[in-house]
Amino acid sequence: MNVRDAGSYDSYEEIKIRKAIGLAVAYAESGYAFDPGGRYLCRKCSFFGEPRSCRAVAGRIAGDTGSCRLWTRAKDPQPPAKRLDQARAEYGERPEAKGFGCSRCEYAAKAKARDDEGRNLWCGLWGLHVIPDACCAEEDGPDMIEGAE
Repeated sequence: MNVRDAGSYDSYEEIKIRKAIGLAVAYAESGYAFDPGGRYLCRKCSFFGEPRSCRAVAGRIAGDTGSCRLWTRAKDPQPPAKRLDQARAEYGERPEAKGFGCSRCEYAAKAKARDDEGRNLWCGLWGLHVIPDACCAEEDGPDMIEGAE
């Protein structure tokens, strides 16, 4: 799926889409699901535990190259009652990019023009402007390795 950047934008429609994907695929530009450093790696997640474990996702995880849709920086977050398997958590690893986020995603490209809020990337998956340090659970790239455990 690729929504082309036509260069003309509907700010109100983008706001509606942004709210919807915030709920559906954990897109965030602020709050506990937002990494101000724009990397979204397990090691920086509040659920991360040593060695290579997570309180929310089952199986071995890679603290420096992995992430999932449950990523949070909330203080003392409540993990699920039962750890999710990697597929359900949408866990993956980016061994070359060593990070997640719109700035590394294959769906993002420089927008033809900034939106009213100054966002300068266009997401071809969702058809709206995004900020480089944001991320959603659909993030992808050529080095993406989907979780198997």
